[in-house]
Amino acid sequence: MKHIGELSQFIGIRITRDRQSRKTWLSQGAYIEKIATKFNLLGKKPPVTPLPSDLSSLQPAEDPPNPRLVNLYQQKCGSALFAAVWTRLDSAFANQFLARSLTRCTERHLDAADHLIAYLYGTKDLAILFDGKKETTALTASSDASFADNIDRKSSEGFIFCLFGGPIDWKVTKQKTISISTTEAELLALSHAAR
Repeated sequence: MKHIGELSQFIGIRITRDRQSRKTWLSQGAYIEKIATKFNLLGKKPPVTPLPSDLSSLQPAEDPPNPRLVNLYQQKCGSALFAAVWTRLDSAFANQFLARSLTRCTERHLDAADHLIAYLYGTKDLAILFDGKKETTALTASSDASFADNIDRKSSEGFIFCLFGGPIDWKVTKQKTISISTTEAELLALSHAAR
């Protein structure tokens, strides 16, 4: 084994360290710029949210869509998902929502995927910060649920675990059962986070 210097890149993630202040940042600006270029979204004005506000118009298509449309949509969703899995947890819900229509997408879904990638591009300099200060060394966990926010009345849920002030694990998903109250949806989310 040979030491070749300090780590600065790993699977498309930029690693920036400040040893004196004991801080480390993880970001994917170059990867996000690459996907925005690939899908010709560099000139588009970056939106301020990961998804458009009218989610009710993003229902799966009734008829089987064009296979080319499906393939392009899957490429866009997969590209955005890579960022959400590693450093861009702010886009996790958007990715999860768009993934529900991977085989039944419409032109509106393509527009929403473009919206997400343009959002990522506009915020490509965001980074996860891990701070080595003593007060941030505790492991913290949080969960949340949005009661009956889906058309089938199932709730959305998510959790996040943080260490040294930065997220180390997160997940957003649709609950498998229909809750009868906000309390039940929140308790299910808490239970799933504890697993």
